[in-house]
Amino acid sequence: MDSVKMSPRPSAHILQDIERLSKDQVTLSGGNFVSAEVVGRNENGLVTKLSLDDAVAEGAAVGVIYGYFDASEEDVPGIMHARLTAVLESKLVWPDGITPVQKTGFLAQLAANHIIAR
Repeated sequence: MDSVKMSPRPSAHILQDIERLSKDQVTLSGGNFVSAEVVGRNENGLVTKLSLDDAVAEGAAVGVIYGYFDASEEDVPGIMHARLTAVLESKLVWPDGITPVQKTGFLAQLAANHIIAR
């Protein structure tokens, strides 16, 4: 018998947000994005996968994805929590290989945008 893995509901990582204020419609580029994934921006201003090389760059972590999007073949519209949001830290999705120091730096960058991890 085949089994199907269900994705978590898109808002599973959200403790609190403000309707019509916390989320932005953005253009996603460069892969599959899952809800609760911490993301950055590329040089063209598109939302993209977080780069561990940018962990010390100010503003490298710009938001948290809300929903599931496939931008592996072309840029697609998506939704991102960009401000004034409380999230469950344990539910955030990080790049493979992230260190505790890098994670702390990215969480501080999110906090600067008023995205607070609890």
